[in-house]
Amino acid sequence: MFRDLELQMKHLADFLYQRSGGGNQYTDRKGFIPIAESHAHLEIDEELAEKWLDVMEDSLDRCRQD
Repeated sequence: MFRDLELQMKHLADFLYQRSGGGNQYTDRKGFIPIAESHAHLEIDEELAEKWLDVMEDSLDRCRQD
C-alpha cells in the first residue's frame, strides 16, 4: 500500500504528535490536507479500516503502559 513505509511512519508520528498537542511539524511540512482528501487515492474498505483502528488502539494501549 505504501511505497516508502519509513516516510509514512514519520508522517503518522508527526500527525499524531500534532493532534496530541505537540508542535506543528506535520502542517509545516505537508500543509493542511483534509483527511478524506489525503486518503482518497487509497482503496480502503470497512475491513481494512477496522484493522487500522485495531492497530492504532493497540499502539495507544502500549503507550499508556509505558
